[in-house]
Amino acid sequence: MDTLDGSREGSVDTGGPTREFLTLLMRAILASRFFVGPEDSKHLSLDSIGLNRGTYVTIGKMIAICIVHGGVGPHVFSARLLCQLTGEPAPPVDVMEIDDEELRSQILRIQQASSILEVHAAIASAASNLALLGSLTVIRTMSDRDEVVESALKFYSDNRLHVPLQQLRQGLECLGVLQAAVGSTAFRRLFSGGPPAPLTAEQVMNMFAINYSVRGSSRRSEEERAVGYWRDWLIDVEGGDAVLVVEDTENRVTLNQLLMFVTGADRVPPLGFPGEPTINFLHTVTVFPEANTCAMILKLPLHNTFESFSDSMISGIIQSPCFGYA
Repeated sequence: MDTLDGSREGSVDTGGPTREFLTLLMRAILASRFFVGPEDSKHLSLDSIGLNRGTYVTIGKMIAICIVHGGVGPHVFSARLLCQLTGEPAPPVDVMEIDDEELRSQILRIQQASSILEVHAAIASAASNLALLGSLTVIRTMSDRDEVVESALKFYSDNRLHVPLQQLRQGLECLGVLQAAVGSTAFRRLFSGGPPAPLTAEQVMNMFAINYSVRGSSRRSEEERAVGYWRDWLIDVEGGDAVLVVEDTENRVTLNQLLMFVTGADRVPPLGFPGEPTINFLHTVTVFPEANTCAMILKLPLHNTFESFSDSMISGIIQSPCFGYA
């Protein structure tokens, strides 16, 4: 980047931009059409175009790189998907795992039918979908009904995803990630188990070292006031009470967003950060907070009231989604 005098400004990534990029990449992967299901329990979906292009291999490699180079895991793979990847026996398929609403409704109707006549009617209405799944057959007994339901669920959740799963495994073998997941319970938590518990104000307070000016100086007095505001503000953020109203719209931030603003990661990596996050102070005329995600330095603005401090913190974080500058 050129500076005002025409010289070149050096740029070194010592971790912050990498963590931020990999965190955003993981979010995009999990929000893509290649995964379906609730936010805390994602299943693999079938995308035939992506399959032909080998996209599942690429996705596996990207996840592996996110884990190894950023400590950023998906965390929200379903128990079934994790078993499918590691080769362990998967739990029985629940009909609610079917993401296709029409098929789920049809299978539920078959499953809940209480007589052969009701089963026949339900099978007839689902005939086209059952034929695609290879589960359309003559029903003579209720046991036949159960077999149809079981085979349809198994094919939809397992068999039709065989090749996409092979591709995803191939990608995850990059850098030995899949092998580590098979042999380590701790490593598996990067894939499954749901998002970690939200950060608490106390955790964030204890996470940061504070660089004060010399005791007794006028700067030190301003800094101690800012730290008092900072601690009260963290408690308000944790409780959802830190609010900035703009044009009748309430704006809030979370402690995880704050961590992302300072470090480039929205959660503490499994092995921790490479250093200790630090608080410095902005003694210049600056309204908003600033952050250096590489050095993990948060620069707090100095305000005369808690209200203006809170508003500046919320506004600064909301307006700076990338690389930590307001």
